[in-house]
Amino acid sequence: MREDIPIWPKEEKVDAPWIPSSIKPIIFSFEIAKLNKDSKICDIGCGDGRVAIIASKYFGCSSTCIEKREDLCALALSNAIYNSVNDKFSVICEDARKIDYSEFDFIYIYMFPSFLREISLKLDKELKEGTKIVTLDFSIEGWIPILMKRIEDEKGIIRSIFLYFIGISNPSAWRIRRFYGYPRI
Repeated sequence: MREDIPIWPKEEKVDAPWIPSSIKPIIFSFEIAKLNKDSKICDIGCGDGRVAIIASKYFGCSSTCIEKREDLCALALSNAIYNSVNDKFSVICEDARKIDYSEFDFIYIYMFPSFLREISLKLDKELKEGTKIVTLDFSIEGWIPILMKRIEDEKGIIRSIFLYFIGISNPSAWRIRRFYGYPRI
């Protein structure tokens, strides 16, 4: 390999390398979250778009991919067209930190813990109660998962799936303002 060709631009901060999610954990996470045709999902760091494509194609969801890298945005869009889901599918080629997530009721994230820690503050503020978040392989520090399950993917690798509910799992939900009608002291 030539040394003068960088794999990543030196000035660009990389939140995680592109490692595609395996199919079994994706489908399992959709089943435990009970996705349906009315669900609006967001895949943060979508890569080739497979999570959103599976949601649109097999669960009938409206899907949005968030991806920072333009080459992966193009790949995700071409994969959506190839799978005939481009009518229920959109790609936002932008840094995930700049997106408003309030419209979504399901978020899928397969990123490093440092990014999860950072984006969790934004999600805690913006997501409505009842929104579900699934993370693959890494938990969100300081949050309490409703479910944690280890499953074997199609390559024989054990994957960890964490399911969170806004209103229960997130730290801001624990700040009870009223208890049985009386103000908290």
